Amino acid sequence: MIPWYLNPKVWLLAVLVTIAGLLYWRGGSEAREDSRELRQQAKETAKSNEISRGTQERIGIEGYEVQKRAKADDRSLREGANPTAPPADDGGMRVAEQAHKAALRAACRVRGEKSCDGTSSP
Repeated sequence: MIPWYLNPKVWLLAVLVTIAGLLYWRGGSEAREDSRELRQQAKETAKSNEISRGTQERIGIEGYEVQKRAKADDRSLREGANPTAPPADDGGMRVAEQAHKAALRAACRVRGEKSCDGTSSP
């Protein structure tokens, strides 16, 4: 009788079990990598959503302040220049200049420029 360690069927079985184990291990590591990538993407998405919420709140606040200023400016333009005011009262030019500067600053923010004072022309 042949000893068990010389039997070709035992070696064939050992090789098949080894191959199956390696395939199982590789499949598991790939699934772990996919899971790790999905967790990272979820973290990045959560961070992006948080930034978006903050930006949305800031835009809402700025929009409210702009509406308040626009209503005040509109009221002052409708009233016109005060006849009893000193000659330095420009009768609406100040409002138009401020609106122009605000538009230039907004354009700079959209373009992503760092130094925008609103006084330079594009």
